[in-house]
Amino acid sequence: MRSWLLLGGLALLGLVTLGLCSGSYSLSLSQVWNVLLQGPGESPENVVVWQLRLPRLLQAILVGACLSTAGAAFQSLLRSPLADPYLTGTSAGASLGTALAVVLGLNYGLYPVCAFAGALGAVLLVTRLARIRQGVRLEDFLLAGVMVSTLLGSLVSLLMVLAGRELSRLVFFLLGNLSGSNWLLLGWCLAPFVLGTGLLVWNAYPLNLLSLGEDLAAPAGVAVERVKLQVLLAATLLTASAVASSGLVGFVGLVIPHLCRLWVGPDMRKLLPLALVWGGVFLLGCDWLTRLAPQELPVGVVTALVGAPWFLWQLQRERKC
Repeated sequence: MRSWLLLGGLALLGLVTLGLCSGSYSLSLSQVWNVLLQGPGESPENVVVWQLRLPRLLQAILVGACLSTAGAAFQSLLRSPLADPYLTGTSAGASLGTALAVVLGLNYGLYPVCAFAGALGAVLLVTRLARIRQGVRLEDFLLAGVMVSTLLGSLVSLLMVLAGRELSRLVFFLLGNLSGSNWLLLGWCLAPFVLGTGLLVWNAYPLNLLSLGEDLAAPAGVAVERVKLQVLLAATLLTASAVASSGLVGFVGLVIPHLCRLWVGPDMRKLLPLALVWGGVFLLGCDWLTRLAPQELPVGVVTALVGAPWFLWQLQRERKC
């Protein structure tokens, strides 16, 4: 585990350095170092580093970490490598809440609030649909999540028709993009990230037992319904903050947790920190690739090009088992 964490940390450092130096306004490593030491200022180099590139790079790391950690939690809770925030209705609910905020012309600072309200409403609806007697059947939860995602996705499409002058802004958001990152938005995402990740770390060991089955977890002293509720809320919070800040960035929560599980196994105490680091690495790398094209691409397009083939391969593998 330590070697993978060290490798991930070095990859983050290398990608951040590359991101600060490269772009339409190229800077040398010495220039970047001097600007960082001087602090914020008004020179062109200072503006590029402190106001444009550094917030974007940190936002990419934070969003990737949020989605990857949430995906790890969903996969462990649902005991399925195909589970991620996009398959459980959470992302669709967050996107609907934020789309409503865009169409209604609300203040940008309200986007995270609307996103979390939409995500929470979606996950409560999915939980209600999957509830049997006093518990939640995880298989039904996943199926209900897919159906709710489809329904909420059609409502987002309806909002696109009604958006009028806000259509381009809404489409820009739905494709997933990090170009609008700033320090205020980064601060908005940091608090949900700390709270959600802390809640998952707190429940890591009970989640390990729960992943073996509720019948085995309950006799071991796990409060099954409480743990499930806390994990769902934490993953919802992480997903909502990511969607509100960067739009729909898909498949990060599907690919990275599964890879990390291949490296260190299913123990959530090891998996969570590894997914956090490598989720940031993955999205940071994808964001750097978007800037290599003649015209900058939405980062959600790049992650989908990587994640969709992975999902199809994993689905085919599951059928053969």
